[in-house]
Amino acid sequence: MSRRRAFTLVELLVVIAIIGVLVALLLPAVQAAREAARRSQCSNNLKQLALAAHNHHDTYNILPPCGQNLQFEQLTDDPAVAGTAGRFGWDRMGYLTPMLPFVEQKPLYERVIQYTLTDKRPWSTNADTTGPSPYLTKVKTFMCPSDSICTNIQRDWCAPNSYHCNRGDIFENWSDWEYRGPFAVQPRGEVNFSSILDGTANTILLAECAVGKHPNTGAPVIGGIAVNASGMNHEQTNPAACLSRRGVNGVLIDPAYYAFDGASDQAIGRRWGDAHVLYTQFFTVLPPNAPSCSYGGNDEDWPTVTASSHHPGGCQVAMCDASVRFVAQTIDCGNLAIQMGGQPNVPANARHYVGPSFWGVWGAMGTRAGRESLQAPQ
Repeated sequence: MSRRRAFTLVELLVVIAIIGVLVALLLPAVQAAREAARRSQCSNNLKQLALAAHNHHDTYNILPPCGQNLQFEQLTDDPAVAGTAGRFGWDRMGYLTPMLPFVEQKPLYERVIQYTLTDKRPWSTNADTTGPSPYLTKVKTFMCPSDSICTNIQRDWCAPNSYHCNRGDIFENWSDWEYRGPFAVQPRGEVNFSSILDGTANTILLAECAVGKHPNTGAPVIGGIAVNASGMNHEQTNPAACLSRRGVNGVLIDPAYYAFDGASDQAIGRRWGDAHVLYTQFFTVLPPNAPSCSYGGNDEDWPTVTASSHHPGGCQVAMCDASVRFVAQTIDCGNLAIQMGGQPNVPANARHYVGPSFWGVWGAMGTRAGRESLQAPQ
């Protein structure tokens, strides 16, 4: 009778060790492949949104306004009080809402209009007689797959947006009429492609802004808001004041805005329908993945939102010609230690300055008519 030979304990341990080594070697490759797939999907989302902006331009001969859209005033104003600012909250509807019909979301667009007519705002989450708030609808095209916030959290308020429109290389409030980028508020700001003098291939249209995530302690640089950042109002514009709030291990230096994920919807990109800077706008001053800051004691108080992403090394942007590029976080941003106010050729209201950007290649990519000689990186 033959005897069957089994594995010894040593042999078994060797096999387990070999398997462990193989898994350790393969895991980074698997993670890299997954991130490459997420980045590709993100690029496709940006492409779709850029094409939607082009279709909006073809239909209305302007790029979608980023606030105070007169199209919504005409649709929602009571004729008896026509022209009243903020009637039914039409003025606070952001750039993504008029693009809904061009990203195969026409029913959602019509629902937004009906909801607005019941005197509901872009931040309203309560239902009305026709159903739940349309602003709670998660639109897949608005979300980068690498932005995991809200995807596994069942929250009433969580309908996020990873893609913000470019207001240019100046800091301002959501409703300020000044603009150096391709997005502006009506009626004083209407941008069409013929007014993009720097060329559509050299001007950013949209960029990633990682959705805000504020844990109870240790607000992250990517997705957090550093508050009470002196020098960050629109007149002073001292970018170094915000940049200095970057701490170690990817955490902001306090004071920072703390709101646990389940406690507040006030964070970067938490409302796709809202024109407020925090939710749908950004500026090309600080480089990608640098801190975002606010001038006051909360994240909605004059926020300076910086482009950011969870893709290693930078973020993706859509240009005005609908091409998509990756911009490294090491891109040239000029001298971020200077203050715009008081510089030669800068008027008392720094938002009114014209000409080349102060903020290097990144700032030049954000201007639509700066006439910079810098060539945007390919």
